[in-house]
Amino acid sequence: LGASILHDVDATNIRGSMAGQLVRDASSPPAIYDRIVWNFPCVARGLGAGMDGQNDEMEDNKTLVRCFADNTPPFLSSAGEVILTHKTKPPYNHWSLVEQVTQSGRLAYAGAVIFDRVCYPPYVNRKALDKKSFPCFDAQMYIFTAANNAATAAVHHALDKSDKETETEKEVAVDLPVE
Repeated sequence: LGASILHDVDATNIRGSMAGQLVRDASSPPAIYDRIVWNFPCVARGLGAGMDGQNDEMEDNKTLVRCFADNTPPFLSSAGEVILTHKTKPPYNHWSLVEQVTQSGRLAYAGAVIFDRVCYPPYVNRKALDKKSFPCFDAQMYIFTAANNAATAAVHHALDKSDKETETEKEVAVDLPVE
């Protein structure tokens, strides 16, 4: 399938932490990916095993997601996507994932789909510290692309306009330029 799965990648320093995995050294060009996926990001520090630090560590988690979003564009192919999977019920919805990822303007929101882990056997979501599974029936996969992609910008604009009109989800049809 041509996929690479990397572990122990520092989301705030992708290039530096991949140096020993796919990037030969700091001066070599970065590896390019069609998709960069991070399921259920969490800082997971300073907590005892089994504790849920989503409320206490919310600002740290927002910062983590912003740093990740700022680090990913150099690693994306021209049609590449960044996918963040996360729960949507409180307190997770207070992370404002779309806002955090798009804040720097380097990535644009392209949409979201429901995450159904049965579509990814043998995937099991795990907490960062105690490695226990947790319910993810309310999770979504948030999809982002490079903001300089004309097609992405058109979709992003349409979604923003749609969000301002109503709080409900709706389908958006956009005429996209052919590249």
